[in-house]
Amino acid sequence: MAFQDKLNVQFQVEKISDLFSNLSLWFDGHTGELTMTDLKKLVTSHGAHMTKSKLEDIRTPIVKPEWIYDSIKQRKLLDYRQYLLKQPPKLNFKKEEIWKCTHPQFIEKYFESSRLHFLSTWKQELNQFVSQEHLKRNKRRTNAQHPLIMHVDLDCFFASVVLRDKPELQDKPVVVAHSQQEDMSLDKMLESTSEIACANYPARQLGIKNGSFLGRARELCPTLIVMPYDYEAFDRCSKIFYSILLDEADFVQSVSCDEAYIDVSHACKEDPVAWAHQLRQKIYDSIKCTCSVGIGSSMLVSRVATKKAKPNNAFHIQDAEIPVYFQDLELKELPGVGYHILDKLKEHKLETCGQILNFQLQTLQNIVGQKTGSKIFDYCRGKDDRVIENKPRQNVGAEINWGIRFENMLQINTFMERFAEHIFNRMVQHEFTGRHLTVKAKKRDYEGEAYKFMGCGKCTDYSKSIVLPSHLKSKQQLYKESWNLLQTFAILPQDLRGIGIHIKRESLDPLQPGLEQFMNAPKRTPKTKRTENKLKLTPRKLFKQRYGIDPTEIDPTTIQHLPSDIQEDMRLLFPFEPTKESVDIPDWVQEDYLLTNEPILNGQVDPASDNHP
Repeated sequence: MAFQDKLNVQFQVEKISDLFSNLSLWFDGHTGELTMTDLKKLVTSHGAHMTKSKLEDIRTPIVKPEWIYDSIKQRKLLDYRQYLLKQPPKLNFKKEEIWKCTHPQFIEKYFESSRLHFLSTWKQELNQFVSQEHLKRNKRRTNAQHPLIMHVDLDCFFASVVLRDKPELQDKPVVVAHSQQEDMSLDKMLESTSEIACANYPARQLGIKNGSFLGRARELCPTLIVMPYDYEAFDRCSKIFYSILLDEADFVQSVSCDEAYIDVSHACKEDPVAWAHQLRQKIYDSIKCTCSVGIGSSMLVSRVATKKAKPNNAFHIQDAEIPVYFQDLELKELPGVGYHILDKLKEHKLETCGQILNFQLQTLQNIVGQKTGSKIFDYCRGKDDRVIENKPRQNVGAEINWGIRFENMLQINTFMERFAEHIFNRMVQHEFTGRHLTVKAKKRDYEGEAYKFMGCGKCTDYSKSIVLPSHLKSKQQLYKESWNLLQTFAILPQDLRGIGIHIKRESLDPLQPGLEQFMNAPKRTPKTKRTENKLKLTPRKLFKQRYGIDPTEIDPTTIQHLPSDIQEDMRLLFPFEPTKESVDIPDWVQEDYLLTNEPILNGQVDPASDNHP
């Protein structure tokens, strides 16, 4: 009762009814129309009891917040089964256990909570949505002699959506991020490494940027308001946004949930800026979010114009004005110019488009390569021959670079099996097939822990690909091939900080046969002999590579006198007994990976082994 009394004092609620008096409630951050604080005030005023933390038994029904609102409106407890958010899991675990990468539900929970995963998923779904709508509306790319392209970008999209019905917060600094600030002390808030997904303009004026840590943002603004994600609202507004663009434009290219390019070469019959303002008004009337529109003769020029239009305006760069606006444009603003290329250009004191204009094409190509040099040379002059299009899905895959912490190779093997199953389920969902498999990994470049909680920190990236003789047809096949590739990196368990699996199709033909046809197709005969198995590094080979001696050649009586780093590596590389009774893993793993014929027990060589010298 002490916790409930504290809530009553904190919220200063006046009791209205006993509607929820026999219930104990917990909120996970998705609270619908109201903030979590306001919703707690509401249910407390109707007699609800709040729990301190998530219920131990998660089989308790998980319902949508509309159940609360509708029950209050009708003044009776409605049947919660009509409001179930999802089927409750059958497992019973504590809150902190699921965020261990060894937990059976870690991968599922990670992608449910990942902002980047949602953005990536949205992009693919919107791409498909736009392509289908083009077919329904019989829209084709225009080949206008004088193209007119607009870049439409919603202003502070996430923040704008969550603040639509909160006019009292419009002029206050607000960010959208994962946060448990209600349960944090001030010191913990300032230490938070939760990344800000979106900051509104009042927050940006204080130096708070998208992607910055929440703790640092609170140092800049102690009164910062943090709002939770509302993915359902984001998705709903994004679909309406794109529907309007499809209605008004000749052709649409999706970029992300809040950004698109549109070709209006034929649709715009008047002054482009006036037409853009009308479009902006239609969008605002529909979703109550402002947007900025850049106008130009190409995708590049229109995007540069958008920066002049922000926030909440439209701007047109005429072809004759391109030299003026591109003179001081930083090279990092050009498409395809990343950190690596920027570093090369900075070595020659090149940082703006104007500085590139004084360079010969051949000189620039000598610095960054022939293809990249040609693109930068043209971009700096406002030339962009890219066309508006929506490319079909080229690959299926995912990477996990948060929470990866392993103690031994068996844990990694189990994780890879679950991860491969997750990726294969995506392939089935999208009717995707492929033979080009890539596995990626991150190895930490530091001792101890990363600055960001459970983050990957500064790492060395590894990547290896193979082309299989036939298309992947089972999750077990994907698991085995991915595991083989991962072993070639020879990364110790405690150094691994990220894992990725990607499958790429060889042809971009949208009429490529579906998954079922490949499932039933005869196995293809490889034209060349496969060699990837030769790259596999077993623990025995890894140990010999590092120390120049086979572990079976070590006298077991001398192991305790070896340097501590060698003893530690032996413990990490051979952490368990390689018998079918001790670990339940496939035979092919035992044979190649656990050294079945050369057992090493508890970090020592078995003196009874037949292979012992």
